[in-house]
Amino acid sequence: MERFIYEHSVALGQSIATNTWNSYGSALNSYLEFVHLHHLDPEPTPDTLSFFTVYMSKHIKPSSVASYLSGICQQLEPFFPNVRTNRNSPLVCRTLLGCKRLYGSPTIRKRALTLNDLQHVISHYEDSTLHDDYLFVSMLLTGFFALMRLGELTDSDTFTLRDPRKRIRRLSVRVSDENYSFFLPGHKGDKFFEGNTIIVP
Repeated sequence: MERFIYEHSVALGQSIATNTWNSYGSALNSYLEFVHLHHLDPEPTPDTLSFFTVYMSKHIKPSSVASYLSGICQQLEPFFPNVRTNRNSPLVCRTLLGCKRLYGSPTIRKRALTLNDLQHVISHYEDSTLHDDYLFVSMLLTGFFALMRLGELTDSDTFTLRDPRKRIRRLSVRVSDENYSFFLPGHKGDKFFEGNTIIVP
C-alpha cells in the first residue's frame, strides 16, 4: 500500500508541467492575497471568483485572468471540490467577458521575421569561427523554417524547469541532400511525449 500511495503521489505531481505548476502557484498567491486584503472568506464561491476577476482585470490583462482562474482551480480543488463548477458559473464567465470588453487591449506583437532578416543574420555571422555563433544561426533558421517555438529549441535558464525528456538529441539528427531531420521527443502540445519527427528541406 505504501508503494501505491507513493506512485500515486508521483503521478499526480506529473499531471502538469513544472513551469505550469509554478505559474499556478503564483495565481493562488494572488488569490489568497486578494481575499486577505478584502477580508473575504477564502472559499472560491462564484461571487468571490467574480470579485477577484474584476480586481485582477484592473492590474493585468483580462485574458491572463482566465489563466489565473485555471491555476486557482487546480490548486484549490483538493480543498474545495466545487471550485471548477464555481469557476464555470455564468456569473464568473460573464464577469470575465465583461472585463475583456472593458479592459481588453489589442495584442502587440513584434514585427515578424522575413527572409531578408535571415539573410542579414547569415551575412553577419558568415565569417565567424565561434561554435555559439553557428549554433545561434542554426537554431534561428531551424525555428523559422520548422515553425518551432523557442522553448522547443532551448533549455530554460531556471534549472528546476528543465525537462530532459523534451530535449532534442544529437543522435536523432539525419542529414541528406534534400533535407535534415531530427526527433522532437516532447513539446508543449504533446502531453504524453509521443514525439514528432521534424523535417526541414
